[in-house]
Amino acid sequence: MSRKLLDSIEIAALAARTEGKTSDSAIELLQVFSADGKLLGLAPRLLCHRLGLFHKAVFCLIGAPDGRLLLQTRKDGRLDVAAGGHLSSEDKSSEDAIIRETREELGLELGADRLIKIAEYTRRSSGRLSKPHEVNNELRVLFFIRLTDNECQMLDNRFKNRLEKKSVMAVQWFSLRGVLAACDANKVADGLSASIPHYLLWLAHRCENVT
Repeated sequence: MSRKLLDSIEIAALAARTEGKTSDSAIELLQVFSADGKLLGLAPRLLCHRLGLFHKAVFCLIGAPDGRLLLQTRKDGRLDVAAGGHLSSEDKSSEDAIIRETREELGLELGADRLIKIAEYTRRSSGRLSKPHEVNNELRVLFFIRLTDNECQMLDNRFKNRLEKKSVMAVQWFSLRGVLAACDANKVADGLSASIPHYLLWLAHRCENVT
């Protein structure tokens, strides 16, 4: 590990302590990219958000055979995409990252061959009241997986044995109408509100291809 990288980790750790953060996520190493998607290297998560460094985030919408979508309830009470997170230093691809996140947050073991890539898009945000110092520039990749009836029935048991129990409090199935109503009522996290338009476009395109 280079001295430059060690310095950046130490700076991030100091900033985290100054802000009263106790989570190791502040110094978690993320892959950093140029605006056009070229891999540049690694940087601590806190510095990515303070300096506006482009990093990748992956999300996965999970559907049931009857068309419902699985949403997770975050610790702040908002609804979010079933699984999602950042591309870490150890992930070799976006597919690897979302498979890991799905395992950690939902307890599901899913193969990469079942992933359907819906969209890739850039999300820029800054100046939120809850995080006034954060500048978040993300290159996002959105996937979709449809579970079988048997997997839906086994979901509750798998979810109880998930690894990530601090941020994901519960999961629940919603009709598409229910998801849109939650978005309209501003009861959802940014990952979900930004992903749903891409999901709707994907659904429309599929219908056009079928007809």
